[in-house]
Amino acid sequence: MTQQGVRQLTLEEYFKIVRAYEPDIMATFADSISDLDQVQPSGQLVGPGHGLKRVRKSVDRSLKWLDMILRERQGFDALAEDRAVFAHVVGAQIEQERIRCAQETSMRQDVDGFVIDTLTLPGTKEEVLNLLKVSIDHLPAAKPRLVYGMQTPEDVLKSIALGADLFDTSYPFQLTEDGKASLFSFGTPSTIHNNSNTDNTSTNKRWINLWDEEHADKFVPLSEACECYACKGGRHTRAYINHLLKAHEMLATVLLMSHNMYQYSKFFANVRQSIQDGTFEQYAASFVETFGTEPERTGEIHAAQAAVEAALARRNRLDGDSDDDAASAAAKRAAEEKKIEKEKLREARRAKNKEEGLKKRIHRQEMRSEKNLQELSSQQQQEGQEKRDEKP
Repeated sequence: MTQQGVRQLTLEEYFKIVRAYEPDIMATFADSISDLDQVQPSGQLVGPGHGLKRVRKSVDRSLKWLDMILRERQGFDALAEDRAVFAHVVGAQIEQERIRCAQETSMRQDVDGFVIDTLTLPGTKEEVLNLLKVSIDHLPAAKPRLVYGMQTPEDVLKSIALGADLFDTSYPFQLTEDGKASLFSFGTPSTIHNNSNTDNTSTNKRWINLWDEEHADKFVPLSEACECYACKGGRHTRAYINHLLKAHEMLATVLLMSHNMYQYSKFFANVRQSIQDGTFEQYAASFVETFGTEPERTGEIHAAQAAVEAALARRNRLDGDSDDDAASAAAKRAAEEKKIEKEKLREARRAKNKEEGLKKRIHRQEMRSEKNLQELSSQQQQEGQEKRDEKP
């Protein structure tokens, strides 16, 4: 995205960006196919006989871009030897192409890790997880595998069981955008109990919605067991954050984001510890049994949030109308001034034309008078000559 709109990013421009920002990890280009191109009107996945040529082309193009970036990394104008390169594993919904891409990518020894983007994959969650498994099964376990699109805790746990190592952090952001504070935890039953919401009238144990009116008079932390900045020491209560949300204060987002990121980070720390202890499968099953699955995010907002946003929209419209009135008055004054200036110029031109016309008329009269005098003088001379000729 640019100020002029969307434009294509070339590899050369991408290299310039990488050199400027110097990230620890750079992902290669990938020719990802939109899921809209891979779903039939009935909602079913397109079969392997459909779109195979397009999918093969996307794999070949992604591998070509990968080789170009690896060559650039090794060149004299290197991107830096300590900068990890993560390669995209594509192949859409066609398993043999996902296997081919995974195997071909794994053969590049200079690749430091892999990216699997499930956001572009069509189908149900089970079908997407199966395609993820197909890719991971053909990637080396010694190199990290980053997965995009598996956001909810239960999807993360399922992906870890398949062999995924890294994930994006969009889930805490989504909770924060909705005004929610996470309560889930991963580990022993006692850990889950200590971190659960003991003062929540809702049946949902995963999070609380601070837009709910029930929190307006609850002067307790988001979670008693949480050690994040928002909760520690009881310095910020649910009632306070409820008030901040309704007042449309940015601090509400800051406090909720700090809490949700802390909880998400602690969730992953406990997952890593359970893998070392050999209790991951047991705790993963306990997590789903305790917290269930994430409700589908429909995009609808809380009624209180809608009321606040509507009030802000009305205020902005009124402010905009005032600004529009002032701008309209200024534009009207400018138009009047321009009109007066044009009239002055027209008057000046008319006066100048009148003066020039008068000068031309005087000049023509002088020319005619001079011509008449010349003709009269010539006539007198001719008459004089004729009289002289008549004398004997």
